[in-house]
Amino acid sequence: MLTEADLNPKYHLMWRDVISYFNETGREAIELITASCEKGMKRSPRRQDIFVHPQFPFSHNARTFVAGGNESLNTYKSSISQAIALAQHPLFVTYLEGAQDWPELVMPDERVISSIPYPFQTTGAIAIPSLEHFLSLLGGIHPDDEFRIHGAALGCCLTEFARQLYGIVYAGQFWPDIPDHKKDERFEEYCADLALTQLLVDNSLGSSPILGKPLH
Repeated sequence: MLTEADLNPKYHLMWRDVISYFNETGREAIELITASCEKGMKRSPRRQDIFVHPQFPFSHNARTFVAGGNESLNTYKSSISQAIALAQHPLFVTYLEGAQDWPELVMPDERVISSIPYPFQTTGAIAIPSLEHFLSLLGGIHPDDEFRIHGAALGCCLTEFARQLYGIVYAGQFWPDIPDHKKDERFEEYCADLALTQLLVDNSLGSSPILGKPLH
């Protein structure tokens, strides 16, 4: 894993801020993830298809931002429906008003988990009380599992969920949603770079904006 000593010195203070924040997950979450990894090792690797807010493009808030209007929506609906049909282990992350935005979408109740129900905004992140249910839907975590996240490139929902998934699967931690008082552009950019850097280190590929040097 990456350590502070690996980083460009100008990022040290931000590293401490981010790591201290992400580590506020408690022993219980880490134990749940560890147990899930042990469970996952008892089965064969699988492809996990996770559909994050698949109904969102049809919501009142999103429709005005969909380029191409109904034609784009129809293409999206066809693509998502086909991906769901092909998925062996589909998992759906939905939101409070999702059912009314695309009523025809069939999501088995036992394969659905809700993202955090904020009153005036939508996020792709899940709350820590949902962690155990999420891990059970995955059937545990196998190190050779393949994860595919499906959804629309509208807003940050997919990114918010992907960040959490990365923390659970590759860092063994539950990374909670970033609170509003930390959601400035610099913090968001750093979090994205942090995940990218660790991914590059794990695969020994590319170059990192945080390390500021090629990876070998």
